[in-house]
Amino acid sequence: MRARMAGVVLVLTGLLAVLAGCGSDLVIDEATAHRTEPPQLVTQPTRTGWTLHARLNSGTTPIAAGGGLVYGTYSESKGLPDRVVAIDGSTGKERWHYARQGKHSSLVRLVASPDGKRVAAWFERDSQQLLVMFDAMTGVVVWHRALDAPTDGYQSVDRFWATDHALVTYSPRTTDGMFRLDGYDINSGKHLWHWYPGGGTKQYEMVGTDQDVTADAVLIPVLRADAESSTIELVSLDDKTGGPTWRHDFVTDGQPLGPGTQAMARVDAYPQDPSRLWFSAGVVGGPQFAGVVSAADGQPTYKLPTPTWGLPNTQLTIGLTPDVDVYAAHISQSTAVPATVRAPANGKATAWRAFTGVNATLLGDGQSVLEAHARDGRYTAVTWSLPDRKRLGSVNVTGHVTAVVAAPGAVVLYDGLDGTITGLT
Repeated sequence: MRARMAGVVLVLTGLLAVLAGCGSDLVIDEATAHRTEPPQLVTQPTRTGWTLHARLNSGTTPIAAGGGLVYGTYSESKGLPDRVVAIDGSTGKERWHYARQGKHSSLVRLVASPDGKRVAAWFERDSQQLLVMFDAMTGVVVWHRALDAPTDGYQSVDRFWATDHALVTYSPRTTDGMFRLDGYDINSGKHLWHWYPGGGTKQYEMVGTDQDVTADAVLIPVLRADAESSTIELVSLDDKTGGPTWRHDFVTDGQPLGPGTQAMARVDAYPQDPSRLWFSAGVVGGPQFAGVVSAADGQPTYKLPTPTWGLPNTQLTIGLTPDVDVYAAHISQSTAVPATVRAPANGKATAWRAFTGVNATLLGDGQSVLEAHARDGRYTAVTWSLPDRKRLGSVNVTGHVTAVVAAPGAVVLYDGLDGTITGLT
């Protein structure tokens, strides 16, 4: 571990400005790890390999990256989230950490690139926003960049995503719902592009908070409205240029959206089948779309019935694979709908009543799925094979399960009630 003052000059690959105004009270606490090959993904865990306790920042629920898991924790002294920690998936031991320990410095959010090679952290200090890009395996800072609020009435960065090639930030303009996206090279921090959804007399607004990325694209649901009508479309942006590769209208309302009208959307991409996406969008009480679409052009592969299928932003997909699509059980209009598997070609459904999918994730290349099944207040991690849905085994779990993360070296169970992280190996 070593400490260094942030007032020293940090050269950013000849393209980034020196970070200024950090103040003498801001100390960087960091420890890096050696480079090694990441452990293999676990496809059928058989035991509890390790357990640790961490005071997690709610905005940085553990994410899979590098050699295992990366998350943010709160400072014991300040009560603020300020530390990024990486855990080895095979052992549960810390690989590296990084913290900006100023009086007003806090960690807002973490994202990882789909290939797991980069982790980006978003820090705030007073009114300053700072993006820090790490090598996910070693914790070495690849670049960092202070962000200024965009001009023309746009606010400071509100959220961000990482593809394999770019870090993409979102800035809203609250006066009219307009927004802009900016792309930065993931390896150098160089600003590559900015994108606006449109112009003219129409108003544009990004719908919901559940956007997603693939290895080389950013997927943005956009509400396009004017005085006569409104439409929800899905836009796929090339991450290197910011140019739309396709945009497809899914939900059209013949009337303009009035006060109090809720438009919702959700898009999910799964590495087990990068050729397809889940997309759901619509107006509560009005037109809706839910189904699987092509990642190449946005054309629907199959559509599910709406609005019976649920609210447009409900997370229902466990995952898409070339052999089978897996959907969680849910409640729709006071009716219990069981979990299902569906044929990728046409969406033909088969009920799966032994599975709920409430806390579940695909494992490895999609040949198995793990569910943290709750019964009488106790959890059991059950692994099932796909596509034949055979029970492969189970591991008893202590405590509550808030989320399940398939990380290199372990399937990680996160208990959001007491901050416990458990690795199944």
